[in-house]
Formats: sequence, C-alpha cells, structure tokens
Amino acid sequence: MQKKLLIFVFAFIPLTYSCNKIIEEKKKDVVVDAMTDGRWYVKDYKAAGIFVTAEFNGYEFQFYEDGKVQAILNTSITNGVWTGDINQLTITANFTGAQQPITRLNGSWKLMDNSWTYVKAYNVSGVDTNFLELQKK
Repeated sequence: MQKKLLIFVFAFIPLTYSCNKIIEEKKKDVVVDAMTDGRWYVKDYKAAGIFVTAEFNGYEFQFYEDGKVQAILNTSITNGVWTGDINQLTITANFTGAQQPITRLNGSWKLMDNSWTYVKAYNVSGVDTNFLELQKK
C-alpha cells in the first residue's frame, strides 16, 4: 500500500508542476493581451506631488508582445522595452536614451488598480513617489 501511495505522489508532482506552469503562462498571456490590445495615453501623472500630466499631451503608447513599446508623438517614435510580472504585480519600462517626459516612465511600476482599459500604478524614485494612470484609447 505504501509503495502504491509513493508511486502516486511521485506521479502527481510533475502533473502539479505542469498545471502551475500552465496557469502562470495563462496569467502572463492575459497581461500581454490587455497591454498590447490598442494604444494607451497618460491620463494622470503625479511626480513628487506635482501633476505633470500635461507633459504627455499628444503621446500615445503602443505595447507589443515581443516586449517592445513605442512612445508616439505625431510622427516621432521613441522605442523602449517593457515587461509585466503578474506575480509581483509590476510593469517595468525602459526607454534608453529618451528625453523628458518619456524618461519619467522608466522603472518598475507597482500596480494599484487595473482593468482591461486602465492601469493605475506607482513607483518610488529616491525619496519621491510617482503616480501614473494609463488609459486605453
């Protein structure tokens, strides 16, 4: 009886691991699908207690499944990279060599609230906390 129980347990472990991996992949797919389906704009941005949302007027952001992101202003495009971590509830962006205001988006952002059409997040930069709300167009 013990031998059968051990065989069952050892057979079940890989199945459990495989199911957990599938679940994690599906969670990741949902994040990627939400971010890459349409363009986004900065609805609100507060840097160290000061609203600087107007700096982003006219910008749109397109996220891609391959981890690239583009900041688009009229015909000007600034390229960057992004990752989403569903377990840590973070989105990380990096626009290497970009100018203000795009560099304000660099870093790891902790999600506070989100849906298919908006993301509210914050990051800590030194002693300052920045708040960001992205809205889908």
